[in-house]
Amino acid sequence: MTPFFASEFIASRAAEHGVTVAQLRSKSRCPKLVQARVQIARELKARSTSYKRIGALLNKHHTTIIHYMRRAG
Repeated sequence: MTPFFASEFIASRAAEHGVTVAQLRSKSRCPKLVQARVQIARELKARSTSYKRIGALLNKHHTTIIHYMRRAG
């Protein structure tokens, strides 16, 4: 089994969404970016990554990540 590197995962998922990692980590609330962040955060949480770690990776507060998990859809 290959080791999991969250930063590489985020970079590949950002490319799939058509955004850059810098855009994901920005303060922008553009719907396209928010949707990408929510999806990536959920996938990271499914891999047992902590809220605090996901927040650090996406440059968001951990409570924002908790909000993402509670969002519908």
